[in-house]
Amino acid sequence: MSKKTTKMLEVEEKVGERLEDWLWQMRWQEKKSVEWIAQTAGVSYGTIRNWLDLYGIRRRSFKEVWADPDFKKRMGQRIKQGWKEKLADPYFRKYHSQQRSQRAKEMWRDPSMRAKIIQSQQQAQSRASKDPQLRGRRSQQSSQRLKQLWQHPDYRKQQLQRLDELRNQRWQDPTQRRRQSQLMSQMLTKWWQDKDYRARQ
Repeated sequence: MSKKTTKMLEVEEKVGERLEDWLWQMRWQEKKSVEWIAQTAGVSYGTIRNWLDLYGIRRRSFKEVWADPDFKKRMGQRIKQGWKEKLADPYFRKYHSQQRSQRAKEMWRDPSMRAKIIQSQQQAQSRASKDPQLRGRRSQQSSQRLKQLWQHPDYRKQQLQRLDELRNQRWQDPTQRRRQSQLMSQMLTKWWQDKDYRARQ
């Protein structure tokens, strides 16, 4: 082992034990990140990485690092802040939206991926249907969106046209036509049994 540098000796004096012992303890017993060790020792991130390699202290794998709650929390905050800053840029928002749209189209063209997406959506809907609070909240949100959309004349016109097209398509189907006729017949029979209805007729 080569002679320790002045910086190594300073860190040993600061932490009160041999550098190699302290690094191993921080890294593997207390599961501290390289960044935390560097800040505590008062040196750079790269210096700690070099010292870990020098003393043969194995670096933790990504899985091991991500299992650290402090690291996970810190990275989550960084990612959230990074996305917040990026989404504040209108050019990035437009580019990101286009990229997501393109990826979604490519995934939908793949039959196996499309099947997975549909299955995932069905599972999510199934879970939501079993949660009364979530079901009620979604129903309320959907109702509010429909009310807002119905205020637009173009939307109302479009929906009425779709309903007419759907009725015409169903009427072209002999099975649907027979079913509709049966339902209408049942309704008329039920109404005609009502004395008030017969009196009005």
